[in-house]
Amino acid sequence: MDPLRSIMLSVNKHFINFTMKMAFDFHGSGWPESGNERLSQTWELQPSAEHMETDKFLNQEAYWDSSAEKKEFTTPFQMELFKKFVAKDARILDVGCGYGRTLNELYLSGFTHLFGIDFSKKMIERGETLYPHLNFQQSESGIIPFKDNTFDAVILLAVLTCIVSDHEQEKLIKEIQRVLRNGAIVYINDFLLNSDRRNRERYDKYESTYHNYGTFQLPEGALLRHHTRQRIYELTDIFSDIIFEPVNYKTMNGNRSNGFYYMGVNNS
Repeated sequence: MDPLRSIMLSVNKHFINFTMKMAFDFHGSGWPESGNERLSQTWELQPSAEHMETDKFLNQEAYWDSSAEKKEFTTPFQMELFKKFVAKDARILDVGCGYGRTLNELYLSGFTHLFGIDFSKKMIERGETLYPHLNFQQSESGIIPFKDNTFDAVILLAVLTCIVSDHEQEKLIKEIQRVLRNGAIVYINDFLLNSDRRNRERYDKYESTYHNYGTFQLPEGALLRHHTRQRIYELTDIFSDIIFEPVNYKTMNGNRSNGFYYMGVNNS
């Protein structure tokens, strides 16, 4: 969704929730005879079903908070590949860490300086309960609350799929580059487009709503995006490629999907 559409949806959201009560006891030319006349007619603006549905999916923080205790993430992490390029004492940031599943895998593999951020308060709280030995921090969506050149590696697992806007995706990738040191590693796992009928139908259904092909809604409230390879190439163009590998894996809801893992070097 482009920024202008986002602004317009926000304005419309407040407008349709505002109830206008106007009443006139018409006299003669149609104007109230005096300011003391009792209001006798009322109009109320009601939100359309379409707007109510769209608004529901715009608040993804609420969705992830409500799902924090029951979702089990399944996106695989290529640990052996990661070990070849990242030292055990490296400072590693997991952006969109959820409840810390992958951070704990790194901890168990001997990595010692681990940090995770997520915009979902409930996900962070679950992580702090499950893995009190890890460093978690709630952060604003799209903002990384660390100084420039802080990390030796950043990992981004199934996060781009949760960001449907091109602009917001690009903003996040630039934030990642900002906090990476020169020569640091970026590792990304995410989803690619699928060609089966179920996915094609939902891509088609929501293309006009979100202005890109591959974005779709789930009945439970999630708003997700699958990507073309070209889109991933565009996003990672600021890094020097090490590997881009297509894969197929299970989603958080138990379905199969095309995906990829990518590793690159920050040479800024």
